[in-house]
Amino acid sequence: MAENNENIPWPLYNEYFSYHEKKGQNITVKCMLCLPVTKLLSTAINSSSNLRKHLQNKSTLLQQRLIAGPRERSFLGVTAHWINPSTLERESAALACKRLKGKYTFDVLARQMYSIYLDYSIQNKIVCTTTDNGSKFCKAF
Repeated sequence: MAENNENIPWPLYNEYFSYHEKKGQNITVKCMLCLPVTKLLSTAINSSSNLRKHLQNKSTLLQQRLIAGPRERSFLGVTAHWINPSTLERESAALACKRLKGKYTFDVLARQMYSIYLDYSIQNKIVCTTTDNGSKFCKAF
């Protein structure tokens, strides 16, 4: 059993899953959000749908971990907001919550945000980006 996240074909999921083993066209991963319980999930190498469904079911747990987590851990949360053209109501969705490691430079933050935009194919639809007044964001920008 090799713990090597390079064997997970979806880098986006490396924060949440640890590689366990490969069997034929399937890989087995361990969910890091379910710790201390060991939860193993199997998925086809060419499909991440099982992992995506598991993360959707764990969204409440993820929020609790972010709130109760140690202070030295930093996360980048990205939400999208838009006006529904049919109802003219404001709508929103959480796109990502990624762990940030290392220095928070403009390049690091911009690369992470652009990566999230690419995941949802919205890189050409972004009109503006706003941030909180967190000191790390202020220093980076």
